[in-house]
Amino acid sequence: MTSLPMIRTLLRAAAATAAVISATTPSFAAAQPLGIAQLDTILGAEKENVARFKRDYVGQQFTATVTFAGSHLQVNQNFWLDFGKLECAEVRPNSTSAAQAANWDVNKTTVTIAGTIQGTWFGALVLENCRIDEAAPQQLGARPPAPVDAVKDGFGEYVLLGVYRIMGETVPRDMAKEVGARGPSAPTYHTKKECEQARDYVIQKYAGKSHAEGNYGLYLCSELSEWKS
Repeated sequence: MTSLPMIRTLLRAAAATAAVISATTPSFAAAQPLGIAQLDTILGAEKENVARFKRDYVGQQFTATVTFAGSHLQVNQNFWLDFGKLECAEVRPNSTSAAQAANWDVNKTTVTIAGTIQGTWFGALVLENCRIDEAAPQQLGARPPAPVDAVKDGFGEYVLLGVYRIMGETVPRDMAKEVGARGPSAPTYHTKKECEQARDYVIQKYAGKSHAEGNYGLYLCSELSEWKS
């Protein structure tokens, strides 16, 4: 009887082979490089509309700072590197990337990866031709823009909201705590750019971590002028 790990390994190899022999799909995605902030949108497109996923995302460049979650040896003796909701496919054993990965600690080492979107695998986005930068993650410790102090400066025009899903329920997230602000209120910002920078900071903070560690949240920067009272 074939074991489940062997089945998963064989399926990975088949998926990689299919990607190599498939025809190139024209891409209409924005020229702006894709990153961790777009990850859930991309994975959602693959689940809801594969034709759109192939048109807009397959073949596009993707860059993200993520935490190493493990590596897997394939039947062709190449590696897949696991970063939670991201995977680097077909890393050759004698490559620089494989040599780097041998020194990483699971759930501790954070790196920046860049590669070409190939497809998905069990809910993770698969990249090929990955390039890895171990120096860039030093920038991840930078604090997000400070939210508006309502007492001193009034209210901001953009509010950062977040939720997470657990046990079939959607639960609000304490976004003030996530961005290091005081008070129970949702953080607000004067500009959309500041709000999105704070949102991306939270996303990167949990990238590659498990659900129990705080990953898989959903975040939104909303313009308060569009709300109704």
